[in-house]
Amino acid sequence: MNVLRIGETTHGSDFQVFRKIGYFHYLLLIAETPMLLETDGEWQEVPPLSAVLFLPGQRHSYRAFGESYTDCWMHIESDTPLLFEGFPFGKPIQLGAGERFLSLFRIMIGEFYSARRNRVSVLDSLLSALLEMLSSEIGVSGTQFYPFLSLREEVFRFPENPSVPEDDGNNAAPFPNECGGAEIARSERANRGLFAFC
Repeated sequence: MNVLRIGETTHGSDFQVFRKIGYFHYLLLIAETPMLLETDGEWQEVPPLSAVLFLPGQRHSYRAFGESYTDCWMHIESDTPLLFEGFPFGKPIQLGAGERFLSLFRIMIGEFYSARRNRVSVLDSLLSALLEMLSSEIGVSGTQFYPFLSLREEVFRFPENPSVPEDDGNNAAPFPNECGGAEIARSERANRGLFAFC
């Protein structure tokens, strides 16, 4: 991950952005004031203290909604996906702790423009923290991620239990008499947190 540019800017009521193919990198916005954002061909009002993360090549279409528009913005380059597949890229996320996001963002702005020799590693750590905070603001969606996460948590909390709820994990087989029996599944679960697959 690499922060290419970062800042905080206030614009007038006539501010608008339209980039048909976006940028070749990620764009993260944290809107401090209300804005209008076009998603799926519809304009929607976005409340203050909301975030939007655009994928590389994703269309950007947003504008001021009120007398002025202020946001923190960051251009991020990454060779690997920043967040999981089910993340709502290009859609607004209302931040429950918006002031904490802004505080962290402002620390990152100061670090980006500092002359410290370790600023790149510090920025990388701060960006990782910011992305973790952002991903925790939404419910995880997807067909497999949450069931496996729940199953893994259950395994580590109660390794002595021979089974867990059957609807967790879809094709995982940590249950008695499946793929080698209870003892194999239990020992794998307890020792390595792995699942036996049929």
